[in-house]
Amino acid sequence: MKKLLKMMLLAIMLCAVTFTITGCGNDEDTQNQEQQENVQENEQNNEESNNDNFSRGEWTDDQYNNEFAKITFNLPEGWVKATDEQIAEMMNIGTEMLNEDQQQLAELSEQTIVYGMAANNPNDNSNISVTLEKPILTVTPEYYLTSVKQQLEALSSMDYTVGEQYDVEIGGESYLAVDAEVEGYGVCQSYFVKAEGDYIVGIIITAFNRDQVNEILTHFE
Repeated sequence: MKKLLKMMLLAIMLCAVTFTITGCGNDEDTQNQEQQENVQENEQNNEESNNDNFSRGEWTDDQYNNEFAKITFNLPEGWVKATDEQIAEMMNIGTEMLNEDQQQLAELSEQTIVYGMAANNPNDNSNISVTLEKPILTVTPEYYLTSVKQQLEALSSMDYTVGEQYDVEIGGESYLAVDAEVEGYGVCQSYFVKAEGDYIVGIIITAFNRDQVNEILTHFE
């Protein structure tokens, strides 16, 4: 099961990196009118957004706070926070880069996914991560999740089934979400995303049933 969870983490990274590098479909053959309208609409919505306040956020004792992403999360009892060394390994960068000024991390987010935080329950390996990503093109959460769904379902190493998008409120903020399951393993992932300036802020929860996902969500405020 631990191996499966690591594979699912790699799937998250693959989708994020592929999405960033491809610029959400720069190939004109794959750009349809609806996608272009999504891009234009989101650019208009974000014209007045200030991206200079980009931040990974930080832990204070057992509370993670990210003012840029408008996220506050209280670590569930018995859970363990990922260290900077572990997050740097997940991002394939040096630990020192995580401690540089946030502008460098903002630039890094244009090339790969930036982890604000990650934590897990060592008893069953359920986990949560907060991610920040700046796609080459400004896109809507709807388009972002559509891309994630397509890429997950295209993976040959795991048999993902991804549901329909739905709206949800987390900690007083509106997110768009999809739920995914890996056939034959009883493991599920929920992806929650929103636009914050030119960035896509993501919350990804891996658990073993929907009740567990919902319980984890109660720790946001």
